[in-house]
Amino acid sequence: MTEPSAPAPAEPDAPPPAGAVHPKAPPTRSAWDRIKEHKVLQWSLAYLGAALALAHGQDLVAHAFSWPEVASRITIAVLAVGFPVVVALAWYHGHRGMTRFSTPEVTIVALLVVIGAGLLIALVRTPAAHEEPHVNVLRTVPPSAAAVGATSLPSASTGAPIVTPNAAALPQRSIAVLPFVDMSEKKDQEYFADGMAEEITDLLARIPGLRVMSRTSAFQFKGHNEDLRVLGADLGVAYVLEGSVRKSGDRVRVTAQLINTSDGSHLWSDSYDHKLVDVLKMQDELSWGLVRALQVSMDVDEPAARPLLKNVDAYALYLRGRQALGRYDKAGYDQAASYFQQAMELDAESALAPAWLAMVNLNQAGYGLVQPDRGFEDARRNAKRALMLDPKSEIAMAVLGSIYVIHDWNWAAGETELDRALALAPGSARILLLHSLAPIALGNWDAALGDLNASVALDPFLPATHFLLGTAQLMAGNGSEAETELNRALDIAPDYALAHSYLAEALLIKGEKQAALVQIDLEPVEIARWAGRAAIYHALGRKAESDAAVKRLTELTSEPDSGYFTACAHAYRGERDAAFMWLSRAYTQKDPALYRVKSSVYLNLIKDDPRYREFLRKMKLPE
Repeated sequence: MTEPSAPAPAEPDAPPPAGAVHPKAPPTRSAWDRIKEHKVLQWSLAYLGAALALAHGQDLVAHAFSWPEVASRITIAVLAVGFPVVVALAWYHGHRGMTRFSTPEVTIVALLVVIGAGLLIALVRTPAAHEEPHVNVLRTVPPSAAAVGATSLPSASTGAPIVTPNAAALPQRSIAVLPFVDMSEKKDQEYFADGMAEEITDLLARIPGLRVMSRTSAFQFKGHNEDLRVLGADLGVAYVLEGSVRKSGDRVRVTAQLINTSDGSHLWSDSYDHKLVDVLKMQDELSWGLVRALQVSMDVDEPAARPLLKNVDAYALYLRGRQALGRYDKAGYDQAASYFQQAMELDAESALAPAWLAMVNLNQAGYGLVQPDRGFEDARRNAKRALMLDPKSEIAMAVLGSIYVIHDWNWAAGETELDRALALAPGSARILLLHSLAPIALGNWDAALGDLNASVALDPFLPATHFLLGTAQLMAGNGSEAETELNRALDIAPDYALAHSYLAEALLIKGEKQAALVQIDLEPVEIARWAGRAAIYHALGRKAESDAAVKRLTELTSEPDSGYFTACAHAYRGERDAAFMWLSRAYTQKDPALYRVKSSVYLNLIKDDPRYREFLRKMKLPE
């Protein structure tokens, strides 16, 4: 009799043969045990690691070839969709697609898919973005600040080839704060975005030894996209700070990131989300977070603290005032003055609004946009108010020092106040510019050139700096350099007040009389235009036209600078008595141009007259 053969062992998960009886049922395994058995977790982690490496590799390639942001988003979307596919493949791989999920297993696997996809998206996204797209705020081919010694500033439309900067050539302790981008749905927060960037720039300018590109130059790149490494060469900085602002309802989110321009690497980033009522706290957090990052990256000293406005509405008005001031025209000055005045009324304890209102008053008086006496006194009053509230307000000190020089002719007080301002903000192009006023008045050309060259390096796009540097070069006997700087001022601002007039003087000294006449006809300031014509027509031997120009000068006595410019015209024509008569009149009327008496090429022609030295003594100027 044959022994019956033993039944074939059943598949581990197959149902038992019909009629079979097992002495004991196998133990029930948990869903987690089955997931481990199918190696779902191992497959998931391996996929996440590979996806992360791929995403970062794609990010490097995208940065190198300036791919659009959408390329990174597509990569992230594809990788996220691929994750659940990998989980399903992992499960079915173990048993060739013959197994099925139980209800607990479905729950756990689904949870793994959701968690894994969320982790994947969080890992591969740029940490600095914080749900905001990465923004490079540059223009196509900006003028190069690194080549300020070139003959002229290159045009943004030249299409010149872009060269990758040499990182070693960039000063390592240097930074530019790019204009923040308004990402708000209504696009109504530009003033806040601009103001945030300006406030951070002002704070950084207080750090000794740190080269901070000024607002004017950094804002040249507003609304344009370009590789940040190119920007490093264009502005001559090793680091840039860029960011964005998004307002939604009663909340504001600000993102910021510090980037090394040599390789595009992100050194620091953060996101700040606050209610509008806490916006002052947010600005403070952002500023000091950046300072701490710079201390690590550049070993910089901590800047002196600057008190903020405490009222959020006053702060909004203050930022609107800063934006309007940056237009540098009459309408902008008037609007800025209104905003700062309103901010002062809402927050009477802060020095920011009165200090910047004093700066507006100074510009209005200096450019003859208001009656000089009233404008300078308004500036003095607001500057002193700011200093009472904040004795370390460098803006108020600089304004007060400028008033001492331009209006009071109190040279010692002016130098003292301007020195104090520069000590507090050694990296401010604006303060360096104002600091040059005293040496210009005193005829200390080396000191003036030192201040102005430093200011140009920090703000190559500010026409005022090139203009003053050109006038200082002219009196220092550097005619070619003067012509170059005055042309640069006019390249940036073709109608810049008095730049054509001084350029005409430089050309007249070189003997280029016809070229000088062309320039003086372009001068927008009427009193300066007629004074220049009187001199140039005289040089050309066109006496009748020169006389007519002098006659027109005498009809413009209501102009703030009439005494000074009329004296210059008579001096060039050799009419010394008339020249000194008009100088005396300018002195009596507190002519705001008279502080430049030692920087006039025309008045230099009568300096051998004893009356000239007597006049300098009267103004307490060195002979």
